[in-house]
Amino acid sequence: MSHISRIAALTSPYLITSSLPYFVSSPTAHYPRFTLFMYANCMLDEKDFQRKADAAFEDLKRRMLTAGDELGFDVEGESGKLEVLFEEPEEAKFVISPNTPVREIWVSALSTSFKLGWNESRNAFVHEKTGEDLLAVMSRVISQQLGAQVTL
Repeated sequence: MSHISRIAALTSPYLITSSLPYFVSSPTAHYPRFTLFMYANCMLDEKDFQRKADAAFEDLKRRMLTAGDELGFDVEGESGKLEVLFEEPEEAKFVISPNTPVREIWVSALSTSFKLGWNESRNAFVHEKTGEDLLAVMSRVISQQLGAQVTL
């Protein structure tokens, strides 16, 4: 097996251990079986992801519609994608959309892309680099856009 094939095998979210003993030479032989089993099951299945993403979008949309009425920005879209449209202080558009193949919610705002994955212990989509959940990310970028503190 080539070096690249071994890396691909080790990073595959669908990696499942075989029944081979540890001493057999394989790209996964040096990993404990429990770790590999946990890794193989860490990605949500598509239906579960869609259900969690839809619930997160509905909650986010409701909160942003309320804030938009008070602060003068518009929220458009349905379960597939949300857009936040600003005219003041300068024209801008933020896009929030699910990326089902990788089981993430992607936010495009302020010339930056934020990728949030499901965190089971927090029961929320979380940005891995900052630890912020979806509401916190959106509160921060809307606050930056408007130049005033916004909490969704």
